[in-house]
Amino acid sequence: MPIDISGDKFYFTVKDSADLEDADAALQTSVVAPANATSVAGIVIIPVAAADTATVEPGSYVYDIVWLKLTSAPGERDTIQEGDVSFSKAVTNAQS
Repeated sequence: MPIDISGDKFYFTVKDSADLEDADAALQTSVVAPANATSVAGIVIIPVAAADTATVEPGSYVYDIVWLKLTSAPGERDTIQEGDVSFSKAVTNAQS
């Protein structure tokens, strides 16, 4: 059975090392799950814009996705996914 995540906050964080402070992340973005059918079904989309990655140097990093349960279970926090991610320089420069 899906969990309604409407109003809960999700963070996507990328760092050189898990030991770094969030302020030193190569990339961190977050979203509050809107009150819609997707969130009621337990699905969240964390958008990452090109501008969010523009200053990330090519290389290997660690990442996680954290769920702050602001409405579904206030006060709870879960790391729902973590792992390694690589960024590389774009090869194609086409704009259209």
